[in-house]
Amino acid sequence: MRAKQILSLIVMVSYLAGCAEWQVQPVTPKHLVEAEQPSKVRVETTQKEELVLHQPFICDDALWGVVSGESTRIPLDEIVQVEKRAALPGNTTLLVVGIVAYLALGIAYHNAIATSRLGS
Repeated sequence: MRAKQILSLIVMVSYLAGCAEWQVQPVTPKHLVEAEQPSKVRVETTQKEELVLHQPFICDDALWGVVSGESTRIPLDEIVQVEKRAALPGNTTLLVVGIVAYLALGIAYHNAIATSRLGS
């Protein structure tokens, strides 16, 4: 029973990553990458391509990053929009409250079982 509870907790905590979404940024890719240094950005190119670049950086009027393990270069003038992951505080709060409630119920259930075994 304890293993199931731990596994459930691990799964629920892993959903914390789902408490963020891609949000279009009102600044240029150069400004975003140099000012905020995000670990990844998503760009749309003039060819309607959507790419997620990990560890992005600016060099020689191009955005560089890693896409599917390959070093990738996108000229800045070919980028239509840039997005970064942004936290959703409301969703994160609900998830944390849910996890705490789940743990409290699990502890109460465990205590109720232990008490009923002692009483018999």
